[in-house]
Amino acid sequence: MSKSKAIMLAVAAVLVAGCAENDPNAEFGVYSAPREKTMAVVNGEAIRVGDFLDRQRTELAFFSYSNGKRLLAAAEADSRFAERLAKIKSQREGGILAELVNQSIVEQYMAKTGVDIPAAEAETTVSNSLKKIGFKSGLDAFAATNGIDAAVVKRHILAPLRIKQAVLKFAPESDEVSEEEIDAGLKRQDDYKALAVASNTVTFATCSNLLARIAGGETFEHVGLTNGFSPQEAEEWDNLVHDEFTNPAFEEWAFSAPIGSVGGPYELDDCIAVFKILDRVEGTREKTMASRETASVRLARIGFPVIDVEPEPHTREFVKDTLVKWKMFQSQKKLMNQLHEAMELEYPNGTNFTYTTSN
Repeated sequence: MSKSKAIMLAVAAVLVAGCAENDPNAEFGVYSAPREKTMAVVNGEAIRVGDFLDRQRTELAFFSYSNGKRLLAAAEADSRFAERLAKIKSQREGGILAELVNQSIVEQYMAKTGVDIPAAEAETTVSNSLKKIGFKSGLDAFAATNGIDAAVVKRHILAPLRIKQAVLKFAPESDEVSEEEIDAGLKRQDDYKALAVASNTVTFATCSNLLARIAGGETFEHVGLTNGFSPQEAEEWDNLVHDEFTNPAFEEWAFSAPIGSVGGPYELDDCIAVFKILDRVEGTREKTMASRETASVRLARIGFPVIDVEPEPHTREFVKDTLVKWKMFQSQKKLMNQLHEAMELEYPNGTNFTYTTSN
């Protein structure tokens, strides 16, 4: 058995462990109530604890297959993987119920208005979604491997497509963009680029003035403090290794100038800044198939965010796609607001569900 296949089978085994249908403490952490207990009633339709658990289990399965192989490849993988799973649980605890409510009102709207997803499109969407996370054996196999009903997995995958179909029923013009709108979008792009260039030019000038003050006798730390940087921020050590540099001139300076040197302004991916070399580890700066580079440098910086200037102009197709996404988003907000306003939502057992984590 290959190492990668063994890793994925181990992940699947972790997911399946403890998934007995009636075990309230199965999985990684669940609400301490039986599956049949009602959590919410949406326009007369119940959302039960079992629905919550199925959704949670589905999300964890998708996370594991899309990220598990990469995380488990590291030496510290076991603890990192468990930490990420725990983080998903804590972040998603309240979000899952809210999404199940939204999913219910969208499906109810579709049933009321006679909207449905064509079978062929649904099948393609499900297949592509599973392939995207590295599972190529199909829906039934994925569901069986992870102890989830296939209908639950399918419902989860098709949720975004259902929203799209509902929005197009609510506002059919949402995916239509005129040539005039595309022209205006291209014009706004040109205006944005001009603003970005002007802003970055001012930032460079500001950093040049800071460097001149340091050259004139002020300390790096004092200049940082007088420009809104706390001592901790002014002395922040960024661990940067060779393959993280994106500015060759900055890299050459950082690895060759004496410790304590101040230089700049340099533009990196996230900032335009003046830097001070705090420490450096000498070694090879080239990464080979056999070993990583060993050289590194630690720096403090005084800088400001850089505004990204798109290196290549957007095509008309790109602008059209962006405008359609924006229109769809706006129409979706209007539809969901209307559905929420008309919704009858009850919590027959209250909202104070106790969340427990099994050992």
